[in-house]
Amino acid sequence: MIGLHNIYPADESIAPFDLDTDVEEYNYDGRTVYRGNLDPEYSKDGVQVYWLYDEENKRVGLAEHTNSGHKCLWYRNNVFSTLLQEDWTVYDETVWNIMSDTAYNECMNRGWTKVENLKTKTQALKLVTPYDIAAVGNGKKSKSPEFCARCLSTKIKAGCAVPGDETRKKLTLFDTLFVDEDGTIYIPPGDSVVYRCDREVDYATFLRRGAAAADGAGAAAGAGAGAEAGGSTTPP
Repeated sequence: MIGLHNIYPADESIAPFDLDTDVEEYNYDGRTVYRGNLDPEYSKDGVQVYWLYDEENKRVGLAEHTNSGHKCLWYRNNVFSTLLQEDWTVYDETVWNIMSDTAYNECMNRGWTKVENLKTKTQALKLVTPYDIAAVGNGKKSKSPEFCARCLSTKIKAGCAVPGDETRKKLTLFDTLFVDEDGTIYIPPGDSVVYRCDREVDYATFLRRGAAAADGAGAAAGAGAGAEAGGSTTPP
């Protein structure tokens, strides 16, 4: 999950500093949850971070508090939705499924059965995984195309989190597929931050062109509304 200054893990287990402690019931974004203690690792730079739990003691998200208010980040139903806090859809096909039989068979024969294999072999098609986005946001070197981890724009501006060589070819929607580590394709919502460079792009066209690129590549070579505490407790 991409926050103000951190990229957070999506871990459902109880945070170590919340074990064997009393927690208060709160209402965040209309959801009744239990708020843990101040996270000592991620609370910095004017941001106070609290993990949120459900009745089964599973982490379901977090709250970032600042002097100007707070924002919630929630665990969602797929990895891209959770990372970017958007409603992404699982396309229910893998990058191999959209290839022609010839391209698919070549991938199988050459052992290109992992996303990382395809990244190093494809020329016309870029594959972007959640790890690529998170790695860029953490300042790590990544094999992914260059783009901002906060806004996903290829038009780099002041404040963008983009290390690396700006002369490299930029990410564009028409030669990119967003996939998880298993190669399953994900579709961004119409108002996704990935559309900031070209909001008129039709994703059906995006997928058709991606399929054509995968064919060729196989043969040739991605504020909370308010918090009210239960009882007499209020968020700081």
